[in-house]
Amino acid sequence: MRTYETIFILDPDMSDEDIEKSLAKIQDTITSQNGTIALIERWGKRKLAYRVRKKTKGNYFRLVYYSDHRGSLQVHHRQARGQGNGSRLPADEHRRRIQKR
Repeated sequence: MRTYETIFILDPDMSDEDIEKSLAKIQDTITSQNGTIALIERWGKRKLAYRVRKKTKGNYFRLVYYSDHRGSLQVHHRQARGQGNGSRLPADEHRRRIQKR
């Protein structure tokens, strides 16, 4: 299995309950693709580099997971867009494969 790290940003106005639901959906998507969650880190609210949907802050999260399926998180993004869930800030995600040292 390969190790991936993803930094993603959620809307700062989301309630804690909505954040937990979003995290649960991400976990379900990764585990349904035979992936394993290694770490979910909450970095808290931080200032965005530029305004996105009239927001200047966002809730930052770091996710480390193992997966054979390269697009585990991409599947989740497609599902969220299809449901019209506007709670996520668009295109502010950075994903990279962690190289073994």
